[in-house]
Amino acid sequence: MKTFGSYFDSSSLRGLKKLLYLIYQNLFELVCLNVCFIICCLPFFTVPFAIRALGQVLANLCSDTCSKPFRTYWSSFIHWDRRSFFTLFPAVVLDLSLGFGLLIYLGGKAQHWLYWVGCGINIAVLLILLMVQFYLTPLLLRTTLPNLRLWKTAFGLSMLRLPYTLATLAAVVILWILVVRYFQRAWIAFVLLLFSLSGLIITFCADHWVRHDLEQSFGESKEGT
Repeated sequence: MKTFGSYFDSSSLRGLKKLLYLIYQNLFELVCLNVCFIICCLPFFTVPFAIRALGQVLANLCSDTCSKPFRTYWSSFIHWDRRSFFTLFPAVVLDLSLGFGLLIYLGGKAQHWLYWVGCGINIAVLLILLMVQFYLTPLLLRTTLPNLRLWKTAFGLSMLRLPYTLATLAAVVILWILVVRYFQRAWIAFVLLLFSLSGLIITFCADHWVRHDLEQSFGESKEGT
């Protein structure tokens, strides 16, 4: 039996309509990918490969080239390479460190202004780090740049596309806040959908700009030659 999506050409959709259509059309796949992602993150050292595999599948979904998402996920996950590990593992460690530091700040009872300045710096650094990470996985998948260049390029893209990056960050933060605030059993949403849905929103926006800038830079270099 064919579904509505079987008759509908999604190539004509753009922006928010395309994103909502992707969520509707791939809801079952997003749930399964979320569970796979959590399982693959249980050994801490495999987190970078789980992130890369999820990013690969979501990028394919966004570009309408993913016919077998689970096969793509597992084939990407089992491909362990040093470039992915040394690019993404530091990001995971920094996220956890800054997140733990933020919890300490928010759980403290100090009233001195320096205490709250430190808390503000922690939040600012964490938000900047998250915005840079939006572009890390698309760049990792679409280029052969070494680790340090990947981080520099990701930071440059996050600043160059700052309004779009901030809008993406706001959407993800609001999604997480709504789940934690209004779902009585928030862990169910974490297990079933939250990571893959957040990843889809991030990939939908970040991968578009990575592809756009790569095509633009390739066109300029071609004209120069």
